[in-house]
Amino acid sequence: MLVRGTFFVLYLATGMLVFRQLESHNEQLGMLRAKQAIDRMLIKYNISHDAMNEFVAIITEAESWGYTSGWLEKWTFTGSLFFSGTVITTIGESLSTVVGFFFFWNFEFVLLTDVNE
Repeated sequence: MLVRGTFFVLYLATGMLVFRQLESHNEQLGMLRAKQAIDRMLIKYNISHDAMNEFVAIITEAESWGYTSGWLEKWTFTGSLFFSGTVITTIGESLSTVVGFFFFWNFEFVLLTDVNE
């Protein structure tokens, strides 16, 4: 068990280092481009940072409800099937105990209640 645990931690650490190396540069470039685009928008439309933040908050809220270049329904049959599969494969093992079962269902109830409000 100790050997498996050690290999698991080494696997995670290796993955962390590889993905950090592969993705960090692109992330920094993306952040720089986004900051430059925001600065251009502030100048082009002569708006304040507060007005821009308000606009971004409105767009972010709309996006969380499915707006991209048009409205996108998230809870289709395919999306719901994917969510069910994710829940079963990631949390399903905890359902084998009574404590895990009640924790899972209470956690899901709270999570879904907060999402719908």
